[in-house]
Amino acid sequence: MTLFASSTASLGRLFVGIVSVDDLSRYDKMVAPDYVTRNAFTELGPRGAKTIFSAILACPSYRGRLC
Repeated sequence: MTLFASSTASLGRLFVGIVSVDDLSRYDKMVAPDYVTRNAFTELGPRGAKTIFSAILACPSYRGRLC
C-alpha cells in the first residue's frame, strides 16, 4: 500500500468515526490548522468548516446518506 493510499484509508476511518458516533473531536485530526474555508456563511478556517460539518450531521434527513 502506498503512503497516499494509507493516508486516504486513515482519513476514511476518521470520517466514518465522526459520522457514526457523532465524535466531532476527531474532526480536528482530519483538517489542517491552516485550512481556509471559503464559505460566506461561517468564519474562516477550520473552525468555520467544523461548524458547517456539525450542522450537516445534525440534520436527520441528511445523516443517513453519509453512513
